[in-house]
Amino acid sequence: PTADVNDVNQTWWMQAINQLGGNLFINNSYSGSCVSTGGSSAGTNDTRLSKLKVGNEQPDVIIIYMGSNDCASAYVSLDSFQSAYKIMITKIKKLCPNSEIIVCTLPTTVFYSKQNQTDYNRVITECAAENNLKTIYLDEIDISNYLVDSAHPLKSGMTLIADKVVEYLLK
Repeated sequence: PTADVNDVNQTWWMQAINQLGGNLFINNSYSGSCVSTGGSSAGTNDTRLSKLKVGNEQPDVIIIYMGSNDCASAYVSLDSFQSAYKIMITKIKKLCPNSEIIVCTLPTTVFYSKQNQTDYNRVITECAAENNLKTIYLDEIDISNYLVDSAHPLKSGMTLIADKVVEYLLK
C-alpha cells in the first residue's frame, strides 16, 4: 500500500486490465529497480526475467513501463540505459517469442528533469522502432500533481496512467 493505493485493483495495470476485460498473468514489477545496473536489473537479471513465464506458459501481452528510476538516477548514464534497454528487449523476445511486447514512454513528473525525460523516451521509442514494438506514449500525461511523493502515483495518478494505456491499446 502507498498512500491511497491499498488494493491491486487501484494500480494502473489492474485498472487497465479490468477495463479491457483481461487477466493478469504475472506482474514482474520491483519497486526501485532500474533497467540498467546490477541486482534486480531488468536488463541483466535472467532470474528476474525468467519469472515472466510459468512453466511453458507465457503472457499474450507484455507491457514494459520502466526507466523512471534510471532517468532520475545520478548513477545511470543514458548510454548505460540504452544498452540495458536493448538487452532487456532482446532477452524478453527470446524468452517469450509469442508474446506481444509493448513499451511505455515515461510520463511527465517532478521525479526527473524534462531533458532527461526527453532523452530517455528517445531511447525507448528508438528501441521500439528497431524491434517493431508498439509504444504507449505516457509522456502525453503529466502526473506531477498526482503523486504521494516525488515518484509514486496516488490512485488518481494511477488512473491517469491506466486511461492512457487503455486508450493506446484500443487503437
